[in-house]
Amino acid sequence: MRAVDPTAMRELNSSLTLRSLYLASAPLTMTELNRATGLSRRTIELILADLVAEGWVEPIEPGPATGAGRPPRLYEFRPERALVGAVQIDTHSTEAIVADLGGTVLGRSRRTLTNSTNPDLTLAEARAALLAAADESSTPVEAFRAVGVATGGAVDDDGTVVTLVHAPRWAGVRAGEGLGLPAGVHVIVDNDANLAALAERALGVANDYESFTWLFAGNRTGSGIIIDGRIHRGFRGAAGEIVEANLLGTQAMEQNRFGLLTSPDPVERAVGDAVAEGVRRGEPEAIAELDAFVAPFAQLLAVFAWTIAPPLIVVGGGLEAGADVLIPRLRTALEAAGAPAMELRASALGRGGMLQGALRVAIMSVERELFGSA
Repeated sequence: MRAVDPTAMRELNSSLTLRSLYLASAPLTMTELNRATGLSRRTIELILADLVAEGWVEPIEPGPATGAGRPPRLYEFRPERALVGAVQIDTHSTEAIVADLGGTVLGRSRRTLTNSTNPDLTLAEARAALLAAADESSTPVEAFRAVGVATGGAVDDDGTVVTLVHAPRWAGVRAGEGLGLPAGVHVIVDNDANLAALAERALGVANDYESFTWLFAGNRTGSGIIIDGRIHRGFRGAAGEIVEANLLGTQAMEQNRFGLLTSPDPVERAVGDAVAEGVRRGEPEAIAELDAFVAPFAQLLAVFAWTIAPPLIVVGGGLEAGADVLIPRLRTALEAAGAPAMELRASALGRGGMLQGALRVAIMSVERELFGSA
């Protein structure tokens, strides 16, 4: 019989205890930890002593004695012990946040980009935004455990940008390395629509689905595909990069004023908002503009319905601001086309979903480091 490695067993038990505290919605007593982990009280006591000394766990002293006796000591995970960062890069600006493992944002910064087609300049400005967010949180970047990065284009499994429409200089760029972060910081780079889909499943309207597609179209077009709870990336991260497929009518949607709802530029988004408001008021010109947008968009959705066949499509990336006038027309067009039935919902996270997704992958990276699984 193979001997059990006591060091490995201690690490496993420590990870189990820490994970129980991390997942708990409230501080736990020793008895509750015993029930959650199955470990003996003495083992838990020794593990907690180490975790408290390392700063991962904080003991909460019991209050004064009552008639039923003094309440037991409580223990809680300290989410601020491991900080993470998230960066989003689009064609107009870059935004960065610093947060703890509980998702509480401690610092935030945004920079308008000088020239988004220049990767060196853009990544330098993204780094500046991250450093500014770190300063606001009073945390040096050396203290980060992980940073998630959301960017446009097809992104390979190793974080290399394979292709980015209208920006050929980005091809082959390793965006994580371009941020110039310390070697101990794990940087995860992925397509922004993929990360928006991941965030929507964790925090938004898709939390009751294992498989769905997150989609935006217009000034920017892309999709994130979740199958059985995981991002479907395809060959070299190309899955969902529908903007590259000109036959799907993406160019017509890009030139449509309603499609400006997906623009990173707030001035352009205001134009899209005005069209949506005109539709609500029944203005014929605005209705015609929306109908011209719906026709190719419905065709795009029909392609998804007959290929990937998701039970749910989440419309986001700015389109959620006009979802009340857009989604009913899309449903009517899909029914008229005889497309398979699928649910349409508006994103609950709005334009912040991509950055939330970058934060989510950073947190998941630390969870794997601490507990061995996300």
